[in-house]
Amino acid sequence: MTLVVTALAKGAAFLPGYSIDDYHLVLQDTRPELALSQGRFGQSALLYILSLLDLEAHNARIFFVAFAILISALLATRVVRFWNLGGAGWFPAAAAAIVSIHPFTTEIFTFRTALGITMCALALLAPLLVPRRWTLAGMAVGAFQFALALSIYQMVLPYCVMIVLMGTAVGLARVLAVGSASGWPPRVTALLSWRKLLRNRNATLLACAALGTTLYMLVNALAVRLLHVTLDERFGFLSRDLIGERARAVWRVLVYRFLGPSPLLSQFSKWLLLLLFFAALAGLLLRARPWLLQRQSALLLPAVVALLAVAVVWTLGIAMVPPIFWPVPRVMSHVGVFWAGLLAISYRCFGRPARRFLALLSLLIVLSFIGSSNHILNDQLRLNTRDAAKASRIVARLEALPGFSGTESVAVNRTSPNYPLGFGTNDMDMNLSAFSADWAKVSILREISGYDLKAAKDQVQKDAAAAYCREVKPWPGPQSVTLRDGLAIVCLGSG
Repeated sequence: MTLVVTALAKGAAFLPGYSIDDYHLVLQDTRPELALSQGRFGQSALLYILSLLDLEAHNARIFFVAFAILISALLATRVVRFWNLGGAGWFPAAAAAIVSIHPFTTEIFTFRTALGITMCALALLAPLLVPRRWTLAGMAVGAFQFALALSIYQMVLPYCVMIVLMGTAVGLARVLAVGSASGWPPRVTALLSWRKLLRNRNATLLACAALGTTLYMLVNALAVRLLHVTLDERFGFLSRDLIGERARAVWRVLVYRFLGPSPLLSQFSKWLLLLLFFAALAGLLLRARPWLLQRQSALLLPAVVALLAVAVVWTLGIAMVPPIFWPVPRVMSHVGVFWAGLLAISYRCFGRPARRFLALLSLLIVLSFIGSSNHILNDQLRLNTRDAAKASRIVARLEALPGFSGTESVAVNRTSPNYPLGFGTNDMDMNLSAFSADWAKVSILREISGYDLKAAKDQVQKDAAAAYCREVKPWPGPQSVTLRDGLAIVCLGSG
């Protein structure tokens, strides 16, 4: 069922689509050192292996979209099983669907050339969620597997931590729902016993993640030293004096993403999610009955609430740490795990009549996620059509100029990120025009025209293009496209 729902939400990705990164990557302008500078040495190795197999993402779109849909559904199902939420009925399917098709995950599908590496990393995480009796040797293997996943794409760390946070909250909520009023339930005693940690799923998964992250950091530091790689700024850490400012920025993003108007979720969809949030809190209060001053609820209820508070902040994941704060939806894609956990808590805390309401609420949420995901992918196709038409008009102007034959160097001055008739799903760098990014502007002209055009590298040429564009009206002005001394100059509209 999760696979079917995921295909309904993400199936439009089988159609050709380009993000701002895809136009130059589809021309095989890949640089292994770029992955190394981002701490992704495993990604470099994976891309090399895929190239040997002729299974590169820009050539094998159908394969990788199918692979991504399958892995998304598999990972979501494994999360549900890991939390022990299996069984018949609508509940496990609804929880898994929320994990798999949250609209923030759909942004990953808009970056077609990165889809394969992202899902390979998540595919390595999924086996760690299979319930088993862990041994120290098994944890060592799990740590190595997690380190390998991190070296391909660091998204696995936010997913893993969120699974542990919400898994622990769901487990404690289950204790509140079935525990007695006197004494500690045996399940809690097991949770707090160090001798039984190897039997606790959340503890062993967290241990694998911690050991794997340590191993990854050591290997990455060694690779950086041996290969003389300069790490990207996104791989650094925020300075202490900026922590307060970053905390305020995090708060603003959380309010924007969960409460205020934003592109990927309608206000009605956010109300549905908030209703789920308050249903979980109400269920916890109902089961805990803190007004009776029961011993177990006096400790468990604050613990669950604290876990939920930490999980809300963790929806931003490791994006909070680097000096550059770029909270795009894809770095928050693990937020679906948070909402699925809230559904599990609500389900455990309420009886049959309330569960019928939760079933209807879940259905509406899943339908809204499908609609938003379809909207995102449809807008990408529409944006690509406009970009292709614009690129064709620019190339047609160039072809009409005397002396264009044989011209290779192009200087595209300034940017043009949006159209007057915009798209509702434009969110930061998602569904953004190719004419907004320096690495995509010339690449789309190459892809659309078939000419072997190259971006001007000479600073003198760049300065000459900038000086010319200051004196003329930008595109589509009559002089916005010209040839000067063998250099094609295109003047776009903004800075």
